[in-house]
Amino acid sequence: MSIVFVAFFFRGITGFGGALISVPLMGVFLNLKTVLTIEAFLEFFASIILLPFVFRDIKWKILFIMILGATIGTLLGVFLLNFIAELWLKKILGLIIIFFGIYYFFFKPDDNVKIYKRYYLSGTISGFLGGALGGMFGTSGPPFVIYLTSILRNKDQFRSTLIALFAIDYTWRSILYSASGLINQDVIRITSWCMVSLLPATFLGSIVKRKITNKLFLRLVALLILISGLSVFFISY
Repeated sequence: MSIVFVAFFFRGITGFGGALISVPLMGVFLNLKTVLTIEAFLEFFASIILLPFVFRDIKWKILFIMILGATIGTLLGVFLLNFIAELWLKKILGLIIIFFGIYYFFFKPDDNVKIYKRYYLSGTISGFLGGALGGMFGTSGPPFVIYLTSILRNKDQFRSTLIALFAIDYTWRSILYSASGLINQDVIRITSWCMVSLLPATFLGSIVKRKITNKLFLRLVALLILISGLSVFFISY
């Protein structure tokens, strides 16, 4: 429960980072496919809780473009999840998280402005990549965040659009996990217990958001992401 609290405290601040922190650490103790299913439900609930507070700042055109790609990407990711051995899933997940941890540590908001001039195409591609990573590893955030930070200069618009994107993406992912037979009594029981930590962590993060700079947050999250990635990569056996 402490893992969930820390993960969703940071998610409450900026709208992302929950899965990057909780999936690797929970994966040390639980079957990875179980963790991904639990995480999908937790992310869905966290997004639904925050959505009414951010609704007015959502950039709907950008959201729609990304959802088109994410819908197809998630379908592919969940399909591949059932055909890759768990050891390799954890190793690949660890490398992906380490890579994005390093990226976030050195990332500056203006670095990628020129990369996404054709934002219709790049938005769809980013959505697809995020959906695929989310379906396989539960970590759809990095491609979503990289794209949104490249075109949205306003912090509230970035966070609001990302929360709405997660709400739709995790709803679709939960449906696919259910159809794949990944939901069982253990998933429901653990998710219920985790909700005790998720609710206060999400609200506390939303309050702290007003008092922390985006630069400081990215550095802190980068360190947590790196630690999580290293733990899942080296403890996978």
